[in-house]
Amino acid sequence: NVSDKISNFTSLDFQYMYDKISSFKSDLEIMRVPKVPCHNDICIYNILLNDSQELILIDWERSGNNDPAWDLACLSNSLRLNSEKENIMLKLYFCDTKPDTEMHLRIRLYKPVAEFLTGLWMIFQYANGSSLFSYSEFQKMVAEKLKYTLRLLEGI
Repeated sequence: NVSDKISNFTSLDFQYMYDKISSFKSDLEIMRVPKVPCHNDICIYNILLNDSQELILIDWERSGNNDPAWDLACLSNSLRLNSEKENIMLKLYFCDTKPDTEMHLRIRLYKPVAEFLTGLWMIFQYANGSSLFSYSEFQKMVAEKLKYTLRLLEGI
């Protein structure tokens, strides 16, 4: 069951992660960011390169209006971009216009949220028998996601 799967990660402080992430909600609400159409699940596995060398986004089932900083945070996480490469991504996204400080802050706040949610999603997928990985591979991947969440939270 799900609680058994989660109990295997008791060395990771779920309550700390949850409490810290929950504290971001009021910070983000104060910013009153207008919502725009977003993919909401941008990761390396949802980006294809076609024969014409064009990038194609797939898996639009979670799409809807959201803060575009969410997609940028998810993509940065998925690619494990360091700050230099993340700045290059933002420069390309914003067509050489420097994003404002608030955009950088929102991305910084969303990154651990997205990573934490992905780790939990993986646990639930495995608990429901939907994983394509062995249990040891699954444990390693989820532990890496949650440890990365903690590293991201340390900087906030």
